[in-house]
Parts: sequence; C-alpha cells; structure tokens
Amino acid sequence: MKIWKMEYIEITITDVPISIGRDNIFYKTLAKLAEKLIPNANPDFDQVICQVKIWLLEFNRDGKPSREIGLDKDRIEICKMPFENNYGYWCDNNFLLSDFKNKFSYRAITSNDFESSWRKI
Repeated sequence: MKIWKMEYIEITITDVPISIGRDNIFYKTLAKLAEKLIPNANPDFDQVICQVKIWLLEFNRDGKPSREIGLDKDRIEICKMPFENNYGYWCDNNFLLSDFKNKFSYRAITSNDFESSWRKI
C-alpha cells in the first residue's frame, strides 16, 4: 500500500490588476453593500490578499489545495488559510495541483518549508 504524502509548491503572482477600480466611489459603495449581504470568506486577511506576491500551497491526495500561505514582496508571511474564521483564497476554488502547474510559474517546496512559514503567523 502506497503512503500518500502531501505535495507543496510555491507560485509567484505577477502583474495581477487586483486593485483596479477600488478607489472608485461606485466600487466602494457596491463593496460595502456586498459585505452586508454576503459573509466575508476571509475576514482577517481580506485587506492583505491583494499584497500577496507569493503563495505557498499544500495539496491533498485529490490534488486540491488544503492550506495556503501568502507572502508579500519581501517574502514575509501575511496570511494563512484556512485558519480560524478564514476559509481561504485558493482553497475556495476549483483549481487542482495540475492547474497550478500549468497556469503559474511554480517550484516544489518541502513540507518543512511550508510548516515553518505556517508557524510564523
């Protein structure tokens, strides 16, 4: 019987226009309304997700993200999910490990690298 080991990768996000329009009064009003109607999936980290430049991702045996850590441009840990009231950014989508490998620049990391960063937050 084969023992499953979690897989870990690091992806770098470049040139993602996440903040376009966020200073617009219409956008701000719409965002406030949405916050009242739709529960926030990541209440502790929503404000810093747009600062994430590097994601460290852990994948389960089905190839789905199970945990994630966001690092800023200086490689400082600024969010980890799922954690407490935070569901996750990548954990809340349909991407599989193969999708990440096909769509992003990535490199394999060790479980020790991941766990070390996880404990820092």
